[in-house]
Amino acid sequence: MVGEKDIFNKFEQIKKTIEEVKKYKICIGFLNDKSNERKDTNLTNAEIAMKNNLGVGVPTRPFFTTTMDDNAKKYTDKNAKKIIDNIVQCNKNKVIENYEDILSRGIEDVKQSIIDWKIPANSPQTIKRKGKDDPLRDTDQMLNAVGGKVLKK
Repeated sequence: MVGEKDIFNKFEQIKKTIEEVKKYKICIGFLNDKSNERKDTNLTNAEIAMKNNLGVGVPTRPFFTTTMDDNAKKYTDKNAKKIIDNIVQCNKNKVIENYEDILSRGIEDVKQSIIDWKIPANSPQTIKRKGKDDPLRDTDQMLNAVGGKVLKK
């Protein structure tokens, strides 16, 4: 039979697990490493992504913010039950694995957004230079630089 002390101890373990997993965050974007450097310009992939996303000097193509806004609920809904179950089981490592699953899905969604983004189209001059009308793709350096990590805050 489960006693009051057992319930209290389990509750304390769950609280401790919650405090531990709250120390982690999921970061998706362009990491400050070699993958962020470009061969064709002094700008980094992160800078080019930001300029496109916010429309700084180029037409606004908010691929990143749109992807995160459109999918945040999906990431939460799909993983909430697993995360809660793992917290109740006091399994911090499994929660971190759940975060890694969200991270992987987010990275893939951002990459797919870069591939699919078509509006606004490239200018005729850009199409001539690139040989195609693919607004967020030229050398695929930015596409290949999308990454992320589960980090301790």
